Amino acid sequence: MKLVGSLLYAALVTRPNIAFAVQSLRKHLQAASTEHWIAAKRVLRYLKGTREIGLKYTGNTTGSFTLIGYADADYAGDKDNRRSTSGYTFTLSHGEIVNTIDWRAKQQEVVALSSAESELISACSATQTAIYIRQLLMDLGSKQDEPTMIMEDNQACIAMSNNPIKHKRTKHIHVRYHFVREKVESKEVELVYIPTQHQLADILTKPLLSIRFVMIRDRMMGHEF
Repeated sequence: MKLVGSLLYAALVTRPNIAFAVQSLRKHLQAASTEHWIAAKRVLRYLKGTREIGLKYTGNTTGSFTLIGYADADYAGDKDNRRSTSGYTFTLSHGEIVNTIDWRAKQQEVVALSSAESELISACSATQTAIYIRQLLMDLGSKQDEPTMIMEDNQACIAMSNNPIKHKRTKHIHVRYHFVREKVESKEVELVYIPTQHQLADILTKPLLSIRFVMIRDRMMGHEF
């Protein structure tokens, strides 16, 4: 559907709050039904009703911002293939100022065998993006001197990234996901625990209740007062 393509553009450029819904619609493009058409029009109506909401950016007098990432995943959320959905977002923050600069919602390419594994797959994608943004900021004269914090609400995932050898259940994880641990050891990133209620990437991985959706949306898009 052309409508989904248009929604995808909005989700990628200005409206991270519809990224999960659009990602869910994309999965059914090859066999779209009336049900999916109705769902797509519902997203369109939501956009029409929230035209005043867009990404809001705020500067500061020092010109100093800290890159912070948020990574999350559901577990086996797709009822058709039991694949999980990864979501991450990055902000340039200064005190209470939060400027969202990158985000992504995507179905994982492999079936995760545990919630910790699905979270680690998401953390790996976020780590790759963090390395890219750190290099870009350095080229722009805003080098990040400290490791980039990637906020994660799964303690087991953090434990695996710090020392996966101690955890027998991680043996089935493909070796490329130990990339996260290597970047932690080189002090380029640091996985930091954050309670789920403060996890901004939650909006990118699963449907949320209205109150929580609006709370995360407003903070992520710079409309929190």
